[in-house]
Amino acid sequence: MNDVALAKSLSSKVLQPRSSGRAKTLTTLNEHVVEVISDSGEGAQRCGQSLGAIAAKMGNGVWT
Repeated sequence: MNDVALAKSLSSKVLQPRSSGRAKTLTTLNEHVVEVISDSGEGAQRCGQSLGAIAAKMGNGVWT
């Protein structure tokens, strides 16, 4: 299932309330920022590569 089909299937549903008893609605964002912060090493690079691969498979663009 891609993100468009998922958004359509969830767009009219209300998420189950948490213990606070308040219901939350689903909000679709057109754009958002994901920042990967890490110390030196391969971890941040591998995370960025995975994020890029997943975004590409879903049909989304990624700027680095």
